[in-house]
Amino acid sequence: MKILRSSTLLFVMALGLPALITTAAPESDQPALEVHVNVPPSWQPFLDDDISQAFVSRLADAFRRSGFDGKVKELRRTDERTAGAPGLDINLNEWRVNRTGNVECTFHASFIDADGQAHSLGMFNATEFNWGSNNRWQLTRAFEDAAESAATRLWRKLVEEGHLAPTPRD
Repeated sequence: MKILRSSTLLFVMALGLPALITTAAPESDQPALEVHVNVPPSWQPFLDDDISQAFVSRLADAFRRSGFDGKVKELRRTDERTAGAPGLDINLNEWRVNRTGNVECTFHASFIDADGQAHSLGMFNATEFNWGSNNRWQLTRAFEDAAESAATRLWRKLVEEGHLAPTPRD
């Protein structure tokens, strides 16, 4: 009998709880920046998607640290662009361990403005030392640092040319 009462009480609470919760104003679902990454072809197509997703994640983190307060959305194909939304087209040339054991990240970026016009931003490169070649955590960190360093340079170029602006901080 106690089990029935407590489960009934939980059911009634679950029904009434949403009415007590206040919701914040809905955010716009439209991203502030859409990013498409063209990854060099490999023998494993699913790996290409993972690389693209990891790169966009590192780019979004670098932009956020630099003052970008908008939402970054990864696009799998360029025909998925939202009309009027600014975007980046990135051709990832290298994101690998070089012959000396360090991690290199090299890419070309183009900014797509709200009118759909492409503005070439040039090549961006960063090299990070990989101190622990046998340690996968240090190797992962070197890959992340290389991508974030190159993405920070990209952010500076976007701000310098007036394509994007940092969010003012209080």
